[in-house]
Formats: sequence, structure tokens, C-alpha cells
Amino acid sequence: MKRKSLLQLLLLTLLATSLRTDGFSQMLFGVRFSGSHQETLPADFEADHMSTSFGSFLGKDVNAKETVYLGVDYATFSVGSEPGGEVYSRQFIPWLGLRYYLQPRFQDKVSPALVLEVFKTYTKLKHSQGAVYSGKDLEYLEKLYAPWGFIPSFYAEYVYSRALSLSGQAGLKFSYSKASISGSSNFQDGETKFKSVLGFVSIILNFRWQGR
Repeated sequence: MKRKSLLQLLLLTLLATSLRTDGFSQMLFGVRFSGSHQETLPADFEADHMSTSFGSFLGKDVNAKETVYLGVDYATFSVGSEPGGEVYSRQFIPWLGLRYYLQPRFQDKVSPALVLEVFKTYTKLKHSQGAVYSGKDLEYLEKLYAPWGFIPSFYAEYVYSRALSLSGQAGLKFSYSKASISGSSNFQDGETKFKSVLGFVSIILNFRWQGR
């Protein structure tokens, strides 16, 4: 309950920020490539590995210092070990973000910013032929691999022109998920709660145009 309340508070904060517009208004489209360690949950798989994602977003510079945006990332990974066999994953990760610039953006200058993003992961798993996991096992793992969470990070944007900029982002990814299972030959009956704090980095290309 506390985690849901925190998520609702973050969403309301982002919404309130988006309503505080002034004379400075530009629309924003961006693409980003991100990397983070992905912890693998079954004990018979490797401990963790690097997970990469690619995504795009739409947003708005609501005033000279604040930008809100909404996007989605796509990620895949596969892990394997005996006796579990190999498991493949596809993930869609919608997210909502807020950037707060510490100084205005100027051409040929670097502008630092603080960033907060909230996200929810949707995961689809499948396993290799002959793997020991049942359909019930995969549903259980899908829920554990589908966390919600938030990413506080530091951000730096180099402005080439009013329409184009390149930026980098580095921070921590806080993730939370839970799932229940019974009658499995691979997992203990009951509810499992999973949380992690992992490093997160991304490279972002921003395109802007004048809004109305």
C-alpha cells in the first residue's frame, strides 16, 4: 500500500508540473538507448547480466526549467542454465518523466538537470524446448519480472541548436514486484516479494519544435 501511495504521489507531482506552463513552450520528441543490470530470479540461473533497451518518448518544455515526457522502452534478454533450460524475455516498459534543469539551455553549452522517472514493466517469457519450467512457473516469473519503480538520476544535455540536442543520464533504478505460486515442482509455495536497486545509464537524442 505504501508503494502504491508513493507512485500515486509521484504521478500527481508530474501532472501538476505539466500544468504550470508559461511563455516558454516547446514540444519534444526523443529516442534513447539505455543499459542496466538485470537480476535473474531463479537460483539455477546466473546471478545477473547487462540488460539493454531502446525507446522513444514525447514531451513538452512547460517552462524554462521543467520538461515532462511520456515514453516506452523495449528490452529483451535470455538466460540459460541446467536444469532450467534457456528462458527468453520480451519487455515493454512505459514510463513518465520530469527533468528539472539547473541552468537554462544555450546553444553549444552543456546544461545539467535532475531527472525523476516512474515506470511499469510488462514481461512475456518463453523457454526453450525441453526446459523444466511449466506454464504456471512462467506466469509466476513473468509477474516477478514485471516490476514498477522509479529512477532518480543526474542528466546533462549538450545543445547543438534550438531543434537538436544530445544528452546522457545516469542514476539508480528502484524496482518492486511480487507474485504467488502453489503446486509447482520448481518453486516453493507462497508469495515472493522482490526488490532491487541497480545502476542505470542512457544516451538520449532530443528533437524540439515550437509548441502552440
